Amino acid sequence: MDWSLPFADFFGMDHTINKRTYRSTDMTEPVVHAMRESRTSLILIDGVDRIHDSDLATAFDYFDCLQARLRVSVIYSGRGATDIVNEGLHNRRRSERPRTSEQFRSSLPVMRISPIPLHAGQEEGWRSVLQSYDSNLRLYNHEPGALLNLEEELHERTGGYMDTLDQLICQTAQEAIEDQTEAITQEALDNMIVGRNDSEGD
Repeated sequence: MDWSLPFADFFGMDHTINKRTYRSTDMTEPVVHAMRESRTSLILIDGVDRIHDSDLATAFDYFDCLQARLRVSVIYSGRGATDIVNEGLHNRRRSERPRTSEQFRSSLPVMRISPIPLHAGQEEGWRSVLQSYDSNLRLYNHEPGALLNLEEELHERTGGYMDTLDQLICQTAQEAIEDQTEAITQEALDNMIVGRNDSEGD
């Protein structure tokens, strides 16, 4: 029941304490209804490593319940998420985790994210990503191809990592809307601090 509350909070739902039992009201039904109405297809559980050992079995039971009722995909992230999820689904405590990966191999897929290169002869991948961002920008003064003209600057600032690129472009676009320039320019990028490297540089 308590696992319904974070989902209810996410949807902005009010929930109260039952005066007779002094427990929070179970919000599962309103949450399921909201997810169906919004056509939710993906649930991201961030920081799964912060779930207490004693709560693992209950947590995964609840997530499995939502998955069965809504036919959604569930992605778990956090430090050691692969092992935690595998053990949680088998009702095993993390304190019993084997010491080496050879002793316990997860059947869950793991994706390793590498930066997109911008070396001679390998520019197409980076340019393809920038083209997608460029064609989806909805700034009044945006000129098609403007991000492609900034490809080297963007790669240098982000190291070729998608998450940093996404943050840099989105924050710069938001600033361009607020200051009414309505365009992503070299100057706008230079004024935007994104990520640890930028902060340390200052």
